[in-house]
Amino acid sequence: QEWHKPLIAINHMEGHLLSSLINMEGSDPSMFISLLVSGGHTQLVFAKKIGHYQLLGQTLDDAAGEALDKLAKMLKLGYPGGPIVEELAKKGNPDSIKLPVPMQYSKDLNFSFSGLKTAAMYLIKTHDKNTSEVGTSFTSEVNFTTNLCAAFQQAIAVSLTTKLKKAIDQYQPRVILLGGGVFSNLYLRRRVRLTARPLPVFVPYAKKLFTDNAAMIGVAAYWHFLKKDFVKDIDSLDRQPSLNF
Repeated sequence: QEWHKPLIAINHMEGHLLSSLINMEGSDPSMFISLLVSGGHTQLVFAKKIGHYQLLGQTLDDAAGEALDKLAKMLKLGYPGGPIVEELAKKGNPDSIKLPVPMQYSKDLNFSFSGLKTAAMYLIKTHDKNTSEVGTSFTSEVNFTTNLCAAFQQAIAVSLTTKLKKAIDQYQPRVILLGGGVFSNLYLRRRVRLTARPLPVFVPYAKKLFTDNAAMIGVAAYWHFLKKDFVKDIDSLDRQPSLNF
């Protein structure tokens, strides 16, 4: 007010949602689906245009990033767990351990990861019990950990890509946007891009902007600026940690 400058209000989650547009200038992107995957969110969002968002589905319990962190905690790997699980998974065989993919066959576009976490917990308990009774080699311990990380990561990938493919079939978007810190995981990012590759959709992404950063807020502000979407009543502006749909 003092400097008579326009104010653009940007929600943190909209920053994640639009971060992949950093290299797209010009016309307002339309008909896109954003897959937001972080420690606190796992959401599919459809937009006919920027600023008009429809929540298609979300996790009903744990977020994908939260599930990865909890697996790391159960395996005593440290925190944050996601990057550690990703690194160990590179050395494991994802098909050596059978894990469920919750809601894989549900008709809706929601996610669930608590059942996957529980299945991993029972596997770890059984493994620890057998180890304490009969003993095991260091190599066997390493193999169990790396294989479980690989299988867990694969189950999350199947969940994300299954629901994304279903959303693409239903809503026919032109663009798929990836957002949220979990997409720093190269394996998960590749699985999503492979799912989209045979389809008529464009998948831009900016891997440096997946985690929390100021640039993504600037990206979202840029698109609102083009639309002259400024705050009209500053006194009514309030912080809104979650993006309402």
